[in-house]
Amino acid sequence: MSTPIIICDDSSMARKQLTRALPIDWDVSITYAENGHQAVEGLQKDLGDVLFLDLNMPVMDGYQVLQAMQISSLKQKVIVISGDIQEEAKKRVLELGALAFIQKPCKTDTLIELLKQFNIFHSKATDSEKPAPAASTPSLTPKATQAAAPATPAPIKTRTESKGVSNPMLQTGIREAVQEISNIAMGQAAALLASVLNVFVKMPIPNVNLLEIQELSMVLEEVEKKTGTLALCQSFMSGGVAGEALIIFHDTNYEDLARLIDFPNYSDKPNVKLEMLVDVSNILIGAFIQGFGTQLDMVFAQRHPIVLGDDLTPTSLLARSVNSWQKVLTTEINYTIENENICCDLLILFTERSLETLQFKLNYLLDD
Repeated sequence: MSTPIIICDDSSMARKQLTRALPIDWDVSITYAENGHQAVEGLQKDLGDVLFLDLNMPVMDGYQVLQAMQISSLKQKVIVISGDIQEEAKKRVLELGALAFIQKPCKTDTLIELLKQFNIFHSKATDSEKPAPAASTPSLTPKATQAAAPATPAPIKTRTESKGVSNPMLQTGIREAVQEISNIAMGQAAALLASVLNVFVKMPIPNVNLLEIQELSMVLEEVEKKTGTLALCQSFMSGGVAGEALIIFHDTNYEDLARLIDFPNYSDKPNVKLEMLVDVSNILIGAFIQGFGTQLDMVFAQRHPIVLGDDLTPTSLLARSVNSWQKVLTTEINYTIENENICCDLLILFTERSLETLQFKLNYLLDD
């Protein structure tokens, strides 16, 4: 008899990767959820004995799902699979009743070991005796079979791309792939910052867009109007891919930041603030770029960071860098530190000439 499971993640790429990571000889029926609300509905309708749960999602995140399960006395087994690898995140989900935490992207060996540990799955075949994969729908890999349609239609559907979008980067799902890869890289950067400052970093959903230069200029102009804003940029490049990482601090109490960093002899002078900015930026930008590149099998070189000010603003930097660009692939991430007045935006800008290489790399990853 098939084991009903629910895979809950707002990224179709992540759902696909996890489906492929399932044991090939595990007889399962799978229901997909794009957010926590759909997952809870699925659990209430007994569509899953096991829930594989992401944390950072729209509508209802993973923490809220675990809380809702406690309130509703739902007893299904939950394994969290997330890019947020902060130790505090792991601690919180276990306290909320999750069986275990696995770092994205999930590997089959890790998953099998965990499933056996909690007596969820036991292999009945050796590698040479594994059965031939059952026929499946195009949305599933041979490692799992689709459940028969329930009498009541499940509220959970596979995401479809928006109609009417002419740009191929969006039509082929590349935008969503960049978002998922950014989510994992973002988690690695947040975990490093959290360990250095001994804090918990709130994790957003990365905002990925292909913007016209004029649109990006308008966004940066609005940023420049905010008082007390400090910014730094850093160029990065690898084979066929180049861009700028821009980090912007706003709504930040720099005394709080100095206390967390244990910054000696803090004073409210611009040069002291900028020194702290460079320290934090090196952590966030460096970890993000490394994490992003690792997933694409790329090694990025990074130039020395440049502090932006009156003579070099984000807008003037863009005007100097773009040359003949018409579009920029942007990833925007807002980092905030829990219970502290510290907030910054990380903008990753990929040049228009990088899009072809990125699309090739991501298509290979999606088809793998």
